[in-house]
Amino acid sequence: MINITNNTNDSIFIFLKRNEDLYQIGFIEEKKSILKDLNRGEMIEFKLSSKIGDVIYPTKTFQMKMIGNDSFINIGSIIS
Repeated sequence: MINITNNTNDSIFIFLKRNEDLYQIGFIEEKKSILKDLNRGEMIEFKLSSKIGDVIYPTKTFQMKMIGNDSFINIGSIIS
C-alpha cells in the first residue's frame, strides 16, 4: 500500500500510466491523504484541478513518479 498525502492548497487528480493510457485512480482534496494498492515499477501522474460550477476536472500535469520502495509520497514536496 502507498500513502499519498496532498500538503498543497489544491485538489489533485492521480492517474496510473500504462503504455500511453491514463487511468484515474484517485482524487485528493487539499490537505488530505489516500491509500492506494500500487506495485513497484508502476508510473503515476499527478494533475492539478480546476472547477467550473460544480464540475472539477484535471488540468496541467505537474509531476510523474515511478513507484519505488517508498510507501509514502508527499505531494507538497513534489510541487515545491
